[in-house]
Amino acid sequence: MPRIAILSFGMSDMIIPMAKHLASACRGEAEVRLFLIYARNKKKEGIVNFDNMPVSDGFLPHKQLEAVLGKGVLKYVGGQFDISVFVYHNLRFRSLKNAWLSIRLMRRLRKFDLIHINGMDGTLLHLLPFLEWKKWMITVHDFRPHEGEGSGRSFRLQEVVLKRAKRIVIQNRADFRYIGQHYPELAKKTVFLPFGYLDVYKTFLAEGAAPAPAFDILFFGRISPYKGLEYLLDALDILKAKGLRPKVAIGGGGAYDFGRARLEGMDNVAFLNRYIANDELAALIGQARMVVCPYTEATQSGVLMTAFAFGKPVAATSVGSFADVVIPDVNGYLAPPGNAAALAAAIEKLLAAPGIQARMARNIEAHAGLEQYRWEHIAGQLQALYKSL
Repeated sequence: MPRIAILSFGMSDMIIPMAKHLASACRGEAEVRLFLIYARNKKKEGIVNFDNMPVSDGFLPHKQLEAVLGKGVLKYVGGQFDISVFVYHNLRFRSLKNAWLSIRLMRRLRKFDLIHINGMDGTLLHLLPFLEWKKWMITVHDFRPHEGEGSGRSFRLQEVVLKRAKRIVIQNRADFRYIGQHYPELAKKTVFLPFGYLDVYKTFLAEGAAPAPAFDILFFGRISPYKGLEYLLDALDILKAKGLRPKVAIGGGGAYDFGRARLEGMDNVAFLNRYIANDELAALIGQARMVVCPYTEATQSGVLMTAFAFGKPVAATSVGSFADVVIPDVNGYLAPPGNAAALAAAIEKLLAAPGIQARMARNIEAHAGLEQYRWEHIAGQLQALYKSL
């Protein structure tokens, strides 16, 4: 039976649901194993957080898996595939410790017939010579860096890796079109394949726990220049002038100044400027009436697909894959980026229309207009892609 190794540099919230449905689709035809790659200086990402846990370099003992992922996530996986966590000293290429650790990882990967890499970091360069002798492919999440987060060095790393990959998976149509227009050689081996609802976050909803404060609007995620929070504040001013003062929560770490001083005069806005633990995040989403994504640019969005996992409609901007996923009057509304008035109008529609949130929640659950975003459909496409290799 063929053996498939999925090697994921972080992004556990997406890769675990994908691996679960892929393992189900491949049952009896192929064995799937997931390797989650982290580092001592990066032990907190997505659904994984072992920041306060003593760990050593290399493979974590299997007995630590429950502490790293949590009982709820392991129950979600249901034993359908094996998970290993591998810890680098850091995520830099120029490190003798990392070079030795990469050799240890490569020894384990020799047993597999196909390797699917998800994301990338500097240590991936150590694996490239080994991968020349393997059938392998890679999923790229952000082909182009976001505003304020660009790195010429990381883009050069990406070019080196992608030239050698046998197949490339892109998860948003905007980047897929961009590659077709500007990188014809890469386009020949690139396919578009989205990811589905990030329902693994629902495993962090505590049974019988006290409910989080109820909010009308929730923004969550890293506070970065491209997130457009200044336009959300402008939209709230517009709504206030119309007599609407929705309760708003803004949650996420990051030091970017989007106009924080303005928040002092907004007693209807709670600003949680810190890392939001998974159980708290799940509670916040569960108690929000809608999620807002006022981004000025985007590719795909884990925030969007997490909101949909909880059945929450979204007011978002028409950037990146948002325009593909947010269907007006079905699961949310769109506004042009940088247009506070249009964003305010989208929010007002979701607040004002009677029964609209319940109707959209039903649409979201049924994947209305979004059949290709069902994990079962994605797993079937991946299975066919693996067979082509």
